[in-house]
Amino acid sequence: MDYTVIVDDSDSQIIYGLGGDSWALFVNSSQGYQGTAHTAMSRDANLIFPFVGGREIIIRGNFIGENDSSGNGNYPIFQVDSQNLICTPDVPQNGGQFLCSTSSLPMEVANRTLSMFVNPNAENQFHIDYIRHGSSSQSAWAANGTTVFISSPNNSTPGLSFEGDWQYQPPGGASDIRRAMQTLTPSSKVTYSFAGDSFAWWSCCISVDTSANAANGTYSIDGGEAIPFQVDGRFIQSVQCKDTEILFQTQTGQLQAGNHTLEVIYNGDDTKIPLTLCALAATPLDFSVLDIVPSSSIRSNPSPTPSSSTAPDRHPFPSSSLTPDDRHHGLTQDALIAIACIVSGVTVALIILVVGIIWWRRKIAKRSAHESRPGSTDSLLPFAFHSVVGFIDMDKRSSASFGSHPASDAASSNIPKELPVSDEQDDRNVSSRTETLPSPPQLESRPPSYRSTGSLPNL
Repeated sequence: MDYTVIVDDSDSQIIYGLGGDSWALFVNSSQGYQGTAHTAMSRDANLIFPFVGGREIIIRGNFIGENDSSGNGNYPIFQVDSQNLICTPDVPQNGGQFLCSTSSLPMEVANRTLSMFVNPNAENQFHIDYIRHGSSSQSAWAANGTTVFISSPNNSTPGLSFEGDWQYQPPGGASDIRRAMQTLTPSSKVTYSFAGDSFAWWSCCISVDTSANAANGTYSIDGGEAIPFQVDGRFIQSVQCKDTEILFQTQTGQLQAGNHTLEVIYNGDDTKIPLTLCALAATPLDFSVLDIVPSSSIRSNPSPTPSSSTAPDRHPFPSSSLTPDDRHHGLTQDALIAIACIVSGVTVALIILVVGIIWWRRKIAKRSAHESRPGSTDSLLPFAFHSVVGFIDMDKRSSASFGSHPASDAASSNIPKELPVSDEQDDRNVSSRTETLPSPPQLESRPPSYRSTGSLPNL
């Protein structure tokens, strides 16, 4: 599937060469887009088309009457920024369609110029029907009335929906269209929402092996009158129908600019010619589709038969529909992106969780270390007095009054091994505690000033 801007031959952007006899405008052409076609009437016919685009450009035309010459010499010569376009089919056909294109323009959307002049060896006249080129949403919004050409639309095209039995498959034969939606089921329906004041539907030129029994259908816009159309022999591949042919289109002034809904119903069956959808041309509801670069493209090739080699295809339609492999590849990329996002999210969550756990454990460890730290009084007194002072601290010095005792008195008193609980504390319902003081051998190891046999003063 590919999105390009389509410019009709009668658009004022196309500057036809000087001289009133070099070009002629044919109106109400039965095969032309928007009912017109410009015809080169002399060998000095030329044109210039300045545009804002990139990636690809395609010119659609057809020869008039007999063409007795062979080779590319009869094709008009198209150039974009000094790059020649390739025209197909390789041998121009009498009264047949042709496409001149290139898919090797720079991807950057920029100001470019298409020029055309007639080959000096040309002996036959030709029509120019329309020009298509790659663009961007920004450029499309800037231009007034931009119309987008959708090549090989399917059920993933924005605004397009299908009801009934539709298949996305090659039309067969010599067509260079890779895939197209088609149906043989009665009452199969297509609905498309678009904007603007015009619409066109291209069907595929199908294989000559297809049944030639004509089928009927109808289309309506905004629920209005059902307009009939016929899928007949003109859609069987021939010189006049190589790849695509317009099935129906709105006429100038038929629609007012605005949002519209198209409904198409197929009334044929499996004994008739199938209804195919090869391309649409309308103003989409959202120009952002122009920013989508097709992952698979068909390039111009002198050979009219598609190549099955692994080298890039070169066909009249530089960018056609996605194959199932391409769609699978796109889905795989989407899945990988989704998985990568999920993995990244889980990784960030785990990092936050681990950091939180480490912080919490450190906080608990600091709190435990603070609670287990010895009292400030114990750290200032000799070890021999820790038991007594600790006892006092535990009772929070409830009402006891402690006097100061000189160090000389403490050194001359005898220190008992057990310190009884005072009666005063017992009367206050404080649990009795017995502190075991260090044994004499332990005292022997301490400094001499603390090795005393005297007793502590009565508390």
